[in-house]
Amino acid sequence: YADPPQQPVFYDNDPAVVLSISMRSHYNIEKFGKEVKEKVAALQTTLPAGLQIDYATFQPDLVTKSVNDAVSNLFQTILVVLAVVMIFLGFRTGLIVGSIVPLTILLSLLFMTLWGIDLQRMSIAAIIIALGLLVDNGIVIAEDIRRNLDHGFSKLDSALMASKSLGLPLLTSSLTTILAFVPLAMAENSTGEFLYSLSQVIVTTLLSSWFLAVYAMPVLCYWFLEEGAPPKQAIKKKSEKSEVSPYEQGFYKIYRKALEKIIAFRVVFVLFMVGLLVVSILSFKFVTKQMLPYSDRNQLLVYVDLPAGSTVQKTVDSTRLLTSWLSDKNLNPEIESNIAYIGFGGPRFYLSLSPPNPGNNVAFVIVNAMSVEGVPELTSKIDRFIKTEIPEMSGSPKAMWLGSKEIGLVEYRISGPDVARLYELSAIVEAQFKKIPGTYSIQNDWQSPVVRIKVEIDQDRASRSGVSSESIARSLSAYFEGTEISDYREGDKRLPIIVRGDADRNVLSTLRTLPVPTDRDTSVPLMQVANFEASIQPDKLMRFDQARTITVSAKNRHLQATELHELVLPTINALDLTGGYEVEFGGEVEGSQKANAALVDNLPFALIAILILLIWQFNSFRRPAIILLTIPLVIIGAVIGLLTMNAFLSFTAILGLYSLAGIIVNNGIVLIDRIDIEREKMDNLQEAVIKACLARFRPILITTLTTILGLIPLAVSGGALWYPMAIVIMFGLAVGSFLTLAFVPALYVMLFSPIVSLKKAIQK
Repeated sequence: YADPPQQPVFYDNDPAVVLSISMRSHYNIEKFGKEVKEKVAALQTTLPAGLQIDYATFQPDLVTKSVNDAVSNLFQTILVVLAVVMIFLGFRTGLIVGSIVPLTILLSLLFMTLWGIDLQRMSIAAIIIALGLLVDNGIVIAEDIRRNLDHGFSKLDSALMASKSLGLPLLTSSLTTILAFVPLAMAENSTGEFLYSLSQVIVTTLLSSWFLAVYAMPVLCYWFLEEGAPPKQAIKKKSEKSEVSPYEQGFYKIYRKALEKIIAFRVVFVLFMVGLLVVSILSFKFVTKQMLPYSDRNQLLVYVDLPAGSTVQKTVDSTRLLTSWLSDKNLNPEIESNIAYIGFGGPRFYLSLSPPNPGNNVAFVIVNAMSVEGVPELTSKIDRFIKTEIPEMSGSPKAMWLGSKEIGLVEYRISGPDVARLYELSAIVEAQFKKIPGTYSIQNDWQSPVVRIKVEIDQDRASRSGVSSESIARSLSAYFEGTEISDYREGDKRLPIIVRGDADRNVLSTLRTLPVPTDRDTSVPLMQVANFEASIQPDKLMRFDQARTITVSAKNRHLQATELHELVLPTINALDLTGGYEVEFGGEVEGSQKANAALVDNLPFALIAILILLIWQFNSFRRPAIILLTIPLVIIGAVIGLLTMNAFLSFTAILGLYSLAGIIVNNGIVLIDRIDIEREKMDNLQEAVIKACLARFRPILITTLTTILGLIPLAVSGGALWYPMAIVIMFGLAVGSFLTLAFVPALYVMLFSPIVSLKKAIQK
């Protein structure tokens, strides 16, 4: 056996050999898992007695559960959307509009298959994100057809008119939303890899929705909607005094009065909304920031560190004390299994896994819990055991996380030329960490300095003794690592015969008397031809961008990474960094900054493309300006939601802002298009704006309610990953719909009123 052992592994405290099997791309992981289990069961019968195959980590079951949960959320959302649509539009119309949702999803799945997009958590989330726009397109078309029928047009004419008048505006709104998500796919780091499939699904889903809304919806309405009143009958009804316009009743009446007041005081209203936006932006500092939440896997990680300079065998002995306790079913019935990798981090089985750097004094333990709910308590239990029973070990039990950086981890990379000065600067930062209550796992990646022995060969003495540097190097290598002198053969097997120093080879006195062969067929002790110089040096020297860099890290039990970073930042800013030293942020703070930067790096190009598309659609600069000026106001609702619901400003929350902007743009395009249609029929600008807003009030209101209510299952049972996104969209859309129905008409009248007055003056 190798001595010292080379990266040993222990499964449930028994020696083990690990076999890592990966699935090829675009293969069904559930099917792959069944095939692996069948193969393992067959192999088990052929193994000798005493050998057994177990699963340290079985990804197919975990991935299947994750996807099934996402699919369950999707089905719940679809059912809620269908129910809300049928309640507000009536059973027949609601059923027609609701049928577009499953048809769109089926068509999207077809395109996903052709495009090679797998059905996984992000692709399913993309469908949920796009649901608001899917319903919106169908509702707008159905409402327009219904209105045409009420005005006495035939079903065929009503369907054709709606498709012809709304086809281009809905296509423009879909394309603008797609362009808003393009920067996500163009991100050039791990963020882009994470979001690429989401962007692809958004494209396929929105285009499928537009196609079905413009072509399938009119056909379904033609087949299944009831015929409207004939033109003569419609004219007769209008002349009857008892007949009251629907726009003069109920919510329409209330909305009309409110809209008249807003337009009358439009300048004050617009300034008020701008002020509210500024307050909301300033309120972002009160929102807790977190890149991504903890994973919902039933696994936790234990990072084991022994004092620098510890031997591999010492690490094995200490780690097996831990794994022995973990494997005791009487003491830990909540643990299913555990596996320990000594000296390295084992095979990487998870995208965001951060295994430790290889070293004789480190180990990496993966613990499989019986349930996800038991992970937090189990983490605390393992932490208490390590502190009380294995004092020489520094162990950090951690739940798994979804992002590329560990949640709550604050890191500072201190770079510079001098080792001693780097230790001094890191000590200042570590001292500040210790002053903050609740901070733990304070460490630096160079660890404590260790004593190193340097063998200085005296060439004169070595030459007189007939010893060469090569013979000394061979002797040292053979003594510590061993050297092969022959081999033993048995049949077709060959076993090497290795000579190595005895068990006392780590004792300095034994090293001094190590015999070194000479060219005279004799040997001399090593101390006769060399001097021994002891020095204190770092256990390891780490570099970042080729510069010596020591990384100081810590976590806090009560504070998020950004909050802990803010408390340490004054100390960082006060460091004396003269002489070529610098400090960079790492950990979750850096990961969050990079992820957010990746989201917005290409955003200017997308905004330019959206602007060009809107100018082409409206043949105007002011109309696109109104829509683009409305988008930032979604921040108001988002901040209100994050603060009131105690949600994090996370990576998925930013995705919610993208989706929210798409819905607002969609509503704005359709509303302004309707205003332009009404302006062609009448000269009174304000009355045209009010009439268009009343016509679009119901579709926008229904879209808002269906989207908000449809996201409730995701907010309740979607887990910590999707909760912030659901909150942002729900609250942002509630406020955003008001902005569309109030801010857009006020801004429209403000920008177009002078032109109308000028035209009238010219005519007079």
